Amino acid sequence: MKARHFSRVSIILVGLSPVGWMGGLFLLSTNLNPAVAQSARLNNPLPEGGEVIGYWIAPDSSRVVYQADGNVLGTNELFSAPIDRAGGQLLLSNPLPAGGDIDGELHIAPDSSRAVFQADADTDNVIELFSVPIDRGGGQIKINDPLPAGGNVSNLIHISPDSTRVVYCSDGDTNGVYELYSRPIDGTGPEVKINDPLPMGGRVSNSFQITPDSTRVVYQADGDVDNRFELYSRPIDGSGTEVRISDWNLHGKAYDNFQITPDSNYVVYKTLSPDQVYGIYSAPLDGSHSPIQLNDPFIDVRSRALTFQIAPNSSRVVYTTDGDTAYVTELYSAPINTTNGQVKLNSPFQVNGDMQIFQISPDSSRVVFQADGDVDGLFEIYSRLIDGSGSAIKLNDPFSEGGGLLQPGSQVHWGITPDSSRVIFMADMEADGVYDLFSAPIDSSDGQEKLNAAFANNNEDIGGFAISSDGQWLVYKVNGSIWGGNDQLFAMALDGSGAPFLLDQIEDGNIADFQISPNSQHVIYIADPNSDRMWELFSVPLVAPIPEPSAMLLALPVLIFCAVNRIRFNRAQLLSPE
Repeated sequence: MKARHFSRVSIILVGLSPVGWMGGLFLLSTNLNPAVAQSARLNNPLPEGGEVIGYWIAPDSSRVVYQADGNVLGTNELFSAPIDRAGGQLLLSNPLPAGGDIDGELHIAPDSSRAVFQADADTDNVIELFSVPIDRGGGQIKINDPLPAGGNVSNLIHISPDSTRVVYCSDGDTNGVYELYSRPIDGTGPEVKINDPLPMGGRVSNSFQITPDSTRVVYQADGDVDNRFELYSRPIDGSGTEVRISDWNLHGKAYDNFQITPDSNYVVYKTLSPDQVYGIYSAPLDGSHSPIQLNDPFIDVRSRALTFQIAPNSSRVVYTTDGDTAYVTELYSAPINTTNGQVKLNSPFQVNGDMQIFQISPDSSRVVFQADGDVDGLFEIYSRLIDGSGSAIKLNDPFSEGGGLLQPGSQVHWGITPDSSRVIFMADMEADGVYDLFSAPIDSSDGQEKLNAAFANNNEDIGGFAISSDGQWLVYKVNGSIWGGNDQLFAMALDGSGAPFLLDQIEDGNIADFQISPNSQHVIYIADPNSDRMWELFSVPLVAPIPEPSAMLLALPVLIFCAVNRIRFNRAQLLSPE
């Protein structure tokens, strides 16, 4: 394991006078650098060349489930460990056959009771679906019924929010014909098929969602006519009747990137008509009325509807489109159940301006977005009320020459705090190519502030961040020098009540990924502290270091002792040169 450095406190008793003293004064020597928190490695020692491939934190933050070739090099198995390593790791998956592997998706039930995963655990190259308690308090069970020759379970599975059922896609009846199935997560009930019989050549696509209230499944399929994909809905237990939500004859193909409202009443989806006109629609899940078009009619057949999000309170949909000017992507908002109610959220862009990405605040009041609205190629961050009232406001201060927001990519580069009050973002605000972390009020009521401490050298910068679910903590990674350095994890209180403090550093190594536990008490991360690119799994408490006591505080017990015992001394003696 990596070396740890702790604060040292030395206590020295020095007599100040040979006469009349029954006490003393404590002089202290302290190391002012706070101690690095003690991390715990969650995986057992790996075989030479082995590594942790992925991990999942239980929603109740009790355990971490991870995939690794922890016993046999090249054979991926599933393990579980307490999040604080207060106990050993457990092998969750059963022994695998020759060539067998844990493969594809893994999910932990929302109640943290079970893990559901794919593996060729019975027959090599036959991918099936399994469930096991994450504390190994019971045996592994197979979810799917026996498959036909050549059959497999596809790589998308969902567990219902109430943790009772698993929904999955497989060619479980006819090889090559994928359909949708559901079964209780503990295997106590039968497998049921959700979709109605399909036409010749028809299939359920690998795109489906369970409603937040766990009652229904929404899925895409060419269920009526081959190659005419529409959206359907049915109760999750396979009862009742299948409801067709979209309408091919009116609006054309329904895309698979649909979303269900948090209140489980509507689905929002994108369409493409046979004459190549895009649209964004909402429709009730029970099919009680026809779909409603949310976007205004396009001015040009080349216009496109691109991305959309539903507000957390289910009231509005925010989406991007070039519906006003072809190839100029802008941002709009519309009520979820009203036609022709859209409003544009961005101010007029400069001639080559464009939208990149956006987020809706957790309280559904504002939309934050990234665009080069003022200077071509200079992407900045803006905010506006979701109903279009007021005006769009810029959140970032002016950048240095060559500076700007980090471009969208694999790492989180800006986010909204859980209380919807502030936006945290990465930018090379002060030096081109050196990314720092900044915070700004979401309504721009005050200026931005820099969050991270100064870097140790010119080769360092921020390599990603995460905000805890309780809104108390910000955790960020500092990239070490590309020529050999120390990747570091820091944390700080989001309210600014303390300076950033070090959680861990990897000497001449890397931190590949990190997450904050759902209860905001631990940080879980993959790093290679022992051998380059041998990735292992670690946990560190997310707790601010206890301030070291001052010299006066440590001397206080002696002073009290002296006072209680009415110690007298002669001031003249104390001041005497002897």
